[in-house]
Amino acid sequence: MTKVNVALVSFEFPPKIGGAGAVAYAYAKALAKKNNVHVISCAFSHYPKCQNLTGIKHTYFRFNICWPYKMYKQIPEGIDTYILNDPSALYSAGLFFTNHKLNKSIVFMHGGEIDRILKQTSYKRKLIFFRKIYLRVLTHCHSIVVPSYYYLNELTSNNLLPRNILNKCSVMYAPIKDLYHTWKSDKNLIESRTSDLNIISVSRIVESKGFPTMYEIVKSLVERGLSVNWMVVGDGDYLTILNERAEADCITDNIKLLGRLEGKELLDAYKGADVFMLLSEFKESYGLVYLEAMSQGLPVIANNFAGPAEIISSKVGFLIEEKSKAIEILENKLHKRIEPLDCIAHSSNFFGDSSINRLHDLVRTVGES
Repeated sequence: MTKVNVALVSFEFPPKIGGAGAVAYAYAKALAKKNNVHVISCAFSHYPKCQNLTGIKHTYFRFNICWPYKMYKQIPEGIDTYILNDPSALYSAGLFFTNHKLNKSIVFMHGGEIDRILKQTSYKRKLIFFRKIYLRVLTHCHSIVVPSYYYLNELTSNNLLPRNILNKCSVMYAPIKDLYHTWKSDKNLIESRTSDLNIISVSRIVESKGFPTMYEIVKSLVERGLSVNWMVVGDGDYLTILNERAEADCITDNIKLLGRLEGKELLDAYKGADVFMLLSEFKESYGLVYLEAMSQGLPVIANNFAGPAEIISSKVGFLIEEKSKAIEILENKLHKRIEPLDCIAHSSNFFGDSSINRLHDLVRTVGES
């Protein structure tokens, strides 16, 4: 079978990475097994170039005021299918792609587009006609991939997009990075977790990710006499405040601020925990990090709304309405009733081969159209 020439265009890509960059990395590696993949992404001087991209061409452009044009110019000729992975990629394509190239494009949405673009309130974005250019791409592209049925419903119910654009949308659960498939159903590994209450949270450390609430939960558990170890993985503006509060309340021994972890270090942190907690106040479109935790055999605790409510069942975790419920779960170790292998099996329903195979088929369909 002839390979399809694919250009995956993404402003964000490892090692500078967030949710969109993680998805781009996972799909690039998967698509490269059956296609010729060329990644175009932004480079920043303080980040090294991404390693571990065997079989993938990767072209960088340097960020400056002309970045939309520089991004466009890095795309090679002879491409059959374009994947526009994030809003910046769409903006560049909207400025410089012909309608024919847009017809050969697959657009990925990741969850923040409604508030940041479609309900455009940013003065800077208004100045550069970001929403208008973004909508040009959505109008002429071949297909639109959204991260969850929750987010598809949000797009529909907010009446922000015309029916001809909504008809192009389909849900495709994002795959997670290769490292998360290395969990082994090893009895010794499960028993290596101590009898203490070991909680892990992996996220950007910002207030709206629920860290004030989670801090109060941990503090309450310590005050009730429990031996608590809360591992906080990530970096962000709230990290300093979290540390200051822990020092003021004399619970620094119970909170480990581990910073940003990748690869084996992140796996080791997961292995040292017996429950994952993230009480995000964002309307998360999907909740990839909960699935990552489940893939390591961890039960999860989340707020009962938005994307996490779509992927978490009572068999693998807890959806809560208020922090007192989380305190009850953790104090009574209700999470211990959940089987690690059930968590792993549940997570595999969302990032198995299904999404990859569907994307392979879509890439080929677009390339041959």
